[in-house]
Amino acid sequence: MNIVGILPAAGRAERLNGLPKFLLPIPEGNLLALHCERMLGAGASRVLIGTRWINSGLASLYAPAGTETYLVSSKTMAETVLASRARVGDSRVLFGMPDTYWDSPAVYESLAGSSSDVTLAVWRIRPDQRGKLGQCDIDNRSRVCNVRDKDALCLYEWAWGAMVWNSEFWRFIKPDMPHIGYALQPAIDAGLNVTAVCCAGEYHDCGTFESYARLCGTLTKEVANV
Repeated sequence: MNIVGILPAAGRAERLNGLPKFLLPIPEGNLLALHCERMLGAGASRVLIGTRWINSGLASLYAPAGTETYLVSSKTMAETVLASRARVGDSRVLFGMPDTYWDSPAVYESLAGSSSDVTLAVWRIRPDQRGKLGQCDIDNRSRVCNVRDKDALCLYEWAWGAMVWNSEFWRFIKPDMPHIGYALQPAIDAGLNVTAVCCAGEYHDCGTFESYARLCGTLTKEVANV
């Protein structure tokens, strides 16, 4: 089945004083280009980037060939993703967030090879991430049983950072949801087969100066140890 990548990049980046998070520099270049290249390398026929008009030129300039930007004026990530629905059709969706980073290069390949209704890429959550990410309860068959979003008291050991879904999942995404993670539990409750791929290494959400600084510190240590 055809696979289409989606990267929502229409946020206002208020916690970074308006700096487009998708252009944050990393050793490979910038976050947006890295996600696009990895999605295309995993078999996506094209990658759709939802962005505000003020950043559309930057997104087009820094994204590689095989990508397509679409303009949105949205209030939520879910609304940005839904704006791509007509472009996707019945294709399977490979989804990531262009303000995130992980060092394992084969995450999107693992997702693209899944046949579940929805498959999540999950990482062991760090103590500093509790209450900031969507946490998952996973059984011994890699089935996701429950998802709790941004709950500091949640003790689930895994947090999701990317996913793939088939057309059945679209009906659970509502425009007023802060992001599409809130659609996961309704999908699970409705009987969709939601599974997980456990990834090595660390997952970094670069939505704040503090989290991006942590990533830079981690990358600096890795370079120093080479």
